[in-house]
Amino acid sequence: MSNKEQNSHSKHINKINELPDVKAPLGTKEKMLSNILEEENNNYSLLHRLLPHIKPLAFVASMVLLFFFANLKVGIIPQTGVDEFDLKVISNIEGAEVFLDGQKIGNTPMTYTMEKDEGDINSMSIRKPGYLIWQGDFQCGGPEELIQSFESSDEYSIFFSNNQVNIEGKLMPANPNMVKLDSNAENTSVMLNGRWVGETPITLELEKNYNNHLKLIAPDKDKVTLSLSTGDKLKLGESENAQLKYSEHGYAIHVTLEDIWIPKHSIWLNDNNVAKFLQRDGELKTQVINLERKEIRESSLDEVLKEFLTIENYDEIYGDSLQFEEPQIKTLNISDIIRKKANISNNSLFGVKEGPEILIEDLLTGTVYADIKGEHKVLNSSTNAIYLWSEQENIILRYCLVEEESEVFSLGRFPKEIEEIKKVKKYHNQLILLIDDEIYFKEDGSFKNPEGFNNMEYFILDEKGEHMLIFVKENYLNIWQYNLNSGEYKKIY
Repeated sequence: MSNKEQNSHSKHINKINELPDVKAPLGTKEKMLSNILEEENNNYSLLHRLLPHIKPLAFVASMVLLFFFANLKVGIIPQTGVDEFDLKVISNIEGAEVFLDGQKIGNTPMTYTMEKDEGDINSMSIRKPGYLIWQGDFQCGGPEELIQSFESSDEYSIFFSNNQVNIEGKLMPANPNMVKLDSNAENTSVMLNGRWVGETPITLELEKNYNNHLKLIAPDKDKVTLSLSTGDKLKLGESENAQLKYSEHGYAIHVTLEDIWIPKHSIWLNDNNVAKFLQRDGELKTQVINLERKEIRESSLDEVLKEFLTIENYDEIYGDSLQFEEPQIKTLNISDIIRKKANISNNSLFGVKEGPEILIEDLLTGTVYADIKGEHKVLNSSTNAIYLWSEQENIILRYCLVEEESEVFSLGRFPKEIEEIKKVKKYHNQLILLIDDEIYFKEDGSFKNPEGFNNMEYFILDEKGEHMLIFVKENYLNIWQYNLNSGEYKKIY
């Protein structure tokens, strides 16, 4: 018997011995063992028959798993020894600006080298005009910490692939019919298309596909008007006072309201046009009002002088002889206002200089026409007269440039304590005074205060003495035309 046969026989005997210890002939036990071995062989044969089918299926399954894991948006993230790594930023809208901690680092798609920075929280935003700002925050202790700590309320995906951290942000279109409005001034009222809608800060719902008009009004500030066109995007008309921005909530506009320009002097150029000089924080601005068209246009001191003097050799006189600079009008201490000497010469310009005494002189020739002693405050001037106020003597002194003589008006018992006399003008036999913020007419020793006006800042009496322009500071500067004969008035601006 060969070794192989002996081993098989031994296994056979062992199998027989492993059978339960029951009383049965040896032949019976051998038959039982034969049945058991045949069943095992059959099971082995079944597996053997299925194996050719299982092998290709297992191979395909393994390839699918390999392909799946190879394309997962994850990778083997370096855990230690990383001082810097690449960060790729993409968005569904290409060309969007990417900001890291407020600094622009590029436009999508882009790759940026991040430096490891333990503990600090970084902020990233993706911005594109017409879309809501996408925002995300993270810590940058390394690639793994960046991915694990990343937070955003916007739609995004983040994964490690190709040895870099990839962030994809989805930008959402902003609603062109909604805008958040704020301003630098408290209690700023907002008018939308002619109706009051509230005060800043405020979120406005604009009319769709329409050119919406906004007006912002605040106390002691110049009013601001804006044009907002809705459509696919919100568009802001040209404005020096407003800036259209985009926030995580949509469109936003910040408006800067500036202090009111206060009129200080005026010159009638003709029956329908008057030039006014305004001041604000030491600055001078010149405007011309057209009463017929009810328009105001920006002008300049030089332009007004040319129109006012009406002389052919203006450039020669102005350039060589006058040497008159704008700061003289800005301060109002060196010269009150330039005036034409009526009925004498178109080439005479008068200035009023304040000091220990009041000097009235021709700015072209230097000729002094009056030297008024005592403490006087220069109030204003008209075409042919200059007005001064002596608080100590309680008088108004009117110096006539034509007759070169003075006329004195006593204020007597004024109805209230005078803080400031802003302007005085003689009209027939009465004085018109702007005291503090109210207008008074003085005639026959008594004062009359017409009703209907408050917060008055300035007035202009026309050359014929029929109408008066009154500048009223409500929330901003309004201009009213007042008829001296009938007492009627109407708003012109």
